[in-house]
Amino acid sequence: MRVTVIAILALALLVSPALADKPNIENHGTDSRVACDITGIGWTWDGTFTTETCDAAGVPVWAYGTSSDVPATDCDGEPIGMVLGTTLNGPYPNEAGERAILGSFEVTGSSNLLEICHWYDVETSYDGGNVEIYDGAAWTVVSPMGGYPDDLISDSANYYAWCVDMEPGFNGHDPTTFVLDCFDLTNWEGTTVTVAVTFGSDSSVTYPGWYISSVVAGGIITATEPGTWSRVKSLY
Repeated sequence: MRVTVIAILALALLVSPALADKPNIENHGTDSRVACDITGIGWTWDGTFTTETCDAAGVPVWAYGTSSDVPATDCDGEPIGMVLGTTLNGPYPNEAGERAILGSFEVTGSSNLLEICHWYDVETSYDGGNVEIYDGAAWTVVSPMGGYPDDLISDSANYYAWCVDMEPGFNGHDPTTFVLDCFDLTNWEGTTVTVAVTFGSDSSVTYPGWYISSVVAGGIITATEPGTWSRVKSLY
């Protein structure tokens, strides 16, 4: 009987998600929150999306709906509604790897800033997600003005994060609320771009994941600290 109990416990440890991060890799970026002072909305994500494989393999992960895993309020302090998330109620899977394409718009002098309201709880160093822009030729990872919290996701010979390995991205457990991050798309002015969010994980340790509440593009006067979302929402 004792041998049977030990065997059952060992099996449970193998099939259950790990409860602690693997040892951190020192790849941390600046990760300073910068929101946008948008004076006019040029494009608003409407909640629709398509997905595509962005690596040789990777478990599909993106879904849209309500989630009990996220904070109760959005970036404006309003009750959270529908979100795009990496498995809506429960941890994201091991070996996840998928791109969610949100839509397209033309980048102009009055619509050259992208702002997302999001929340994440993701294994530090080894898993993560980032924002990508497609300009008709290739997908390019674009960094928020304040930087990603991780400069190189899964920079390890022993682990591989599908779709985002060796790329910068969002991970860690710092945000306790939905937060704003701002992306300057000035380099793409005059081009119609497609916006996507991409997520990947390795073979062990998972957490609730990455959730996006809203995405808007518009003009910018100056970058500010968080607190301008009410103004943005009042403009449309």
